[in-house]
Amino acid sequence: MALNENQQILQAIDRAQQIIVVFPRHFNTDTVCAATTLYRWLKQRSKIVDLASADFLVPANLSFLEELPEIKNELDHLRKLIIKLNLAQKKVASFTYDLAPSELKIFITPADTEFSGADVSAAPSSYLYDLIITVGAADLATLGHLFTRAPDFFFQTPIINFDFSAANERFGAINLVDLTASSLSEIIFKFLRAADPAHFDEHLASYLFAGLIAQTAGFKSGKITPEILHLTSELLAFGVDQEKITRHLFASRPLASLKLWGKIFAQLQQDTALNLVWATLSYDDLSKSGAALTDLTSAVEELKLNLARTHIIVIIYERPAQPGENGPLTACAEIFVSPNFHALDLVRALNSTGDRHHALVILDAINPLAAEEIVIREIKKKLTAQLSV
Repeated sequence: MALNENQQILQAIDRAQQIIVVFPRHFNTDTVCAATTLYRWLKQRSKIVDLASADFLVPANLSFLEELPEIKNELDHLRKLIIKLNLAQKKVASFTYDLAPSELKIFITPADTEFSGADVSAAPSSYLYDLIITVGAADLATLGHLFTRAPDFFFQTPIINFDFSAANERFGAINLVDLTASSLSEIIFKFLRAADPAHFDEHLASYLFAGLIAQTAGFKSGKITPEILHLTSELLAFGVDQEKITRHLFASRPLASLKLWGKIFAQLQQDTALNLVWATLSYDDLSKSGAALTDLTSAVEELKLNLARTHIIVIIYERPAQPGENGPLTACAEIFVSPNFHALDLVRALNSTGDRHHALVILDAINPLAAEEIVIREIKKKLTAQLSV
């Protein structure tokens, strides 16, 4: 009898020697909670596992997730180079090496017969991880430099793909993509409840509860269904401290973040016909708020929850041309889109990088208002062209 998806996933995990769980560079609370839940669960099953997301910084309101400091920003040392010396007919008396700035030399002294080049071979080892689990990644490009710096690793290693987005490209060997789910936390809970109830505990329930209420804005969004309420009651039955988690997520916002949100909402402009909103911030707006650029993500999440019909959000701001320096400023625009749109395609004609969900435009030597005019004009042109097709 063929195995169902849950059984296939468990079998792949049980066979794996070392696992990496990865989630997109641009994430929300639900994504982090779901990925961290899987990571903790795998550790409880005594698996060797790491958790990674490109350029990850710990959000202040998620400090109750104990594993966040363990999240890697890079996939280092995925392979080793193995140098083999054929000793079938010859023996080694000793060897030394010399590590120079541009090369490594290995000196091998034979016990008797000299070695030749034919006795030496070199080849890369197998990859450090033999299973990848992606959480909330519609495609591999959303993983940022984790993917772009090691594409062969992702193409040559089995992937388990958890997601609920209609844009998911089903790139995994096993794809648990549930389009009816409200969140990644819902998908992970249903999987763990069915596949491994023995290892499910209060910690896992707390993480998933946090993801679920974050994705539904504290059960205030239009995504609430009777099934979500039933799943929530099941999670609470494990002893989840609902008050503590709610306080962390919604009542413990740093003052700097709140000031940044205020600046963004005050500057907000809208094109209702194109479902587009944007805000432009000066360098003074950012510096006086005390917020970091990483706080933009939480501000965008808040906009998505409060502007349900908005599909494209653009934040234009100034930052130092060289990080950490007080020199010239450069204008940037970050574009966030719903699954029906492709962020990078909207601004591909500009100096842009990114993927279908998020894009970054950098415009040197111009002020934010000039950057706003260029970026918004380009996006409107693209959206108008798409609507006319």
